[in-house]
Amino acid sequence: MKSFLSNNEIAEIADSLVRKLGKPSTMDSVDIDKLAVEVFGMSIVYENIAEDDRDKIACTANGIDAIKVVRNHQIVPVVFPKDTIILDKVLQQPKEKYRRRYVLGHELGHVILGRVDPRHRELCFNRLYDTEREYSIDDLRERMNQAEIQANTVSCALLMPRFLLNKKLREYNGGRKLVVYGDYVVAAETRAIIEQMAISMEVSYNMLFNELRKNKLFIIKPIDLYLNAIVSSESGGWNDK
Repeated sequence: MKSFLSNNEIAEIADSLVRKLGKPSTMDSVDIDKLAVEVFGMSIVYENIAEDDRDKIACTANGIDAIKVVRNHQIVPVVFPKDTIILDKVLQQPKEKYRRRYVLGHELGHVILGRVDPRHRELCFNRLYDTEREYSIDDLRERMNQAEIQANTVSCALLMPRFLLNKKLREYNGGRKLVVYGDYVVAAETRAIIEQMAISMEVSYNMLFNELRKNKLFIIKPIDLYLNAIVSSESGGWNDK
């Protein structure tokens, strides 16, 4: 049976690790590459990954298992040195900036979890989700296994540690919690604040929204308040101030 960390344990570990990168008071975003290379001693390489499952875009080498990559127009198996993070070259595209950071954090999550519990140290690939592909039950089960979920949790906690979330709330909203109606609805002004925070932290809007919710940095109000306000408001917008 595998041993897994609680979300609170992950948050505390991530917060403490990121603080090793510099002064929290001067940090705007987390240098996830520096954390991987300088703190954990990992190497990061970019390859054209060519596994049979075309959705695989990253993995961390264990020094034993070969990984298929394209070199000189041919697919070849390569055994990378242990503690090498292999990212697909597609993640080097400018439009993939936030996803590259998230994927790198995910792979670092596997490293951290593997050092907490060596039983986690199996070769794991990070995968895209293809909306046009038909997945088998086994495919879906592998995607949703607990180890992958925990690696995702670690990635978010590393990129958006608690101290940085609170710092950005002070900068962009005077330290006040943000208002959300129902589960996901926010006023335009609140959306703009979250967008500004996300750009500053170099993460996606959705990632930040979910992390704010997880860290209880929202004031939850009934969706009916929002609906009543937009029905009765004049054209020109409405906000929850």
